[in-house]
Amino acid sequence: MIRYLHREQVAGHPYFQPPCISCPRLQFGAKESPRNEAYHKVPPPILPTADRLDTLRYRKHAKRQDFVKNGLSKSILDVSRIDKFPRIQSLHRPIKEICSAPWKDEWSSGLRINHYLGSWEAYSFRDDSRRGGERSYEGWDFKAMHAEETDDNIRPWIRGFVKTHGPDKSKELLQGSGLPPRGYQAAASNPTNQQQLLL
Repeated sequence: MIRYLHREQVAGHPYFQPPCISCPRLQFGAKESPRNEAYHKVPPPILPTADRLDTLRYRKHAKRQDFVKNGLSKSILDVSRIDKFPRIQSLHRPIKEICSAPWKDEWSSGLRINHYLGSWEAYSFRDDSRRGGERSYEGWDFKAMHAEETDDNIRPWIRGFVKTHGPDKSKELLQGSGLPPRGYQAAASNPTNQQQLLL
C-alpha cells in the first residue's frame, strides 16, 4: 500500500498529494449469489472455505452515490507530514484542516474501502456499544437487502493467495476464517429473537 501511494504521489496524481487522503466506502449487503457465480474462479482447495469468506460470498453493493447506505469515507494519514495532532473525534475526517469532507465520490483513484455487512448472525454476534439503534436488525436489513449492484473486483485476491502460499498452506491458513472463537449464538440467526440479542 505504501509503495502504491508513493508511486501515485510521484506520478503527480492530485488525489494522492495531501497528507490526508479520504477513501470512498462501498457497502456490500447480504444478498447471496448462486453458487456457480459466488465460486467462479475460486481455486478448488479453497471451495470448502468459500462459504465463510464474505469477499466471495457477497457480491451485491449499494450504488456508489448512495452515501446513506455506503456511509462516510475513511482516511489515510501520512503522519510524517503532520506537525501537530488535535484530539481526533472521527475516523472519517480526523483532522478537518487537512482532510476533505467525508462524503467522497472519487472512484477513479484506485482506492476504496469495501465494507461487508455479513449475515445477520455474524452481524448481531459482535459486541458493539451501538446495539439497538444503528446496530439493530432494521439497520442491518436496510443495508443487507437493498444492495443493487454487483462487483467482483476483490475476488482475484483468493487466487493470488493460493498462488503465493500453495494449496496446502492456504487451506491451513484459512481453516478457521469466518468462524468466531466459540460459535455463533443459535438465536442470532433468528430475527424474531432480535430484542433479546440487542438488549
